[in-house]
Amino acid sequence: LSDSFVFNLSWTEQFRDLVRGGELYPRWLPRSWDGAGSPTFYFYPPLFFWAAAAIDTLTLRLLAVESLISLTSMAILGGSGLAMRAWLPGEADSRTATVGAIAYMASPYHIFDLYSRGSLAEATAYPFIPLVLLSMRQLGNGGAGPFAALAAGSCGAAVAALFLAGDGRRAFGAANASSGRAGC
Repeated sequence: LSDSFVFNLSWTEQFRDLVRGGELYPRWLPRSWDGAGSPTFYFYPPLFFWAAAAIDTLTLRLLAVESLISLTSMAILGGSGLAMRAWLPGEADSRTATVGAIAYMASPYHIFDLYSRGSLAEATAYPFIPLVLLSMRQLGNGGAGPFAALAAGSCGAAVAALFLAGDGRRAFGAANASSGRAGC
């Protein structure tokens, strides 16, 4: 069990239930802290939890929340391997690209992040790193069209996976209207 298991379990369950109830972007988790509630998704990135809600729907809502977290984590880890495998052939031969993709999935920090820290948001960003690199290479080689969209989408997903979920102006250090200072 990870350091964050209790939170990950509660947050995934509540996010899933709120999405099931029709709320597309739950920010407030009403059952946290013995019913007092928590503004979790005003500060914690929600991309993992949206993925879990999608997998919940695809599995016909039959999975227990523990299994849902595990399956979502495996899907994200597998996605990171597929993304790395898509990028590496431009850098190495096919066999080396496959070994590199497996190494990327099994890298100690990825495993530590998921199984010790339980940092689901950070782990959710891993598939987008190779996609950004692939897009940059293709755009640098004169390719456009779908690669420009892939680059923009990958960067946007990485931001959604890592940065603050609430007030985007604060996440990106926009000027404070009253003081003219940057930041929070």
